[in-house]
Amino acid sequence: MKTRHYLACMAAILLAAACVPSVYPFYTEKDLVFEPALVGMWVYKDNKDDPNADNWVFEKSGEKAYKLIVTEGGGNRGQLRANLFKFKKQCFFDWIALTPNWIRMSPTSFRYR
Repeated sequence: MKTRHYLACMAAILLAAACVPSVYPFYTEKDLVFEPALVGMWVYKDNKDDPNADNWVFEKSGEKAYKLIVTEGGGNRGQLRANLFKFKKQCFFDWIALTPNWIRMSPTSFRYR
């Protein structure tokens, strides 16, 4: 019993240690950009006439941020905070899930190019 309790405590400590913010973040406030062309609803080209198709809606949220609302075909809906930043002339998205348990990991940060 003590061994199991000890292992559970050690696992919790190791997981908590992994949640430390980065000393060298991917981007800073000066790297953020806002692209007005992203604002609006996005759907896959092949599914544009399907009312049950997945869609993404980008809304402006602050000066250089977006609120992203993702609706899946089954009606499952999630919200994310999205930041667009430039790194070496390339644009990347960093988004964090705002809807608990929507992507089964919350809050989690994702970066996409």
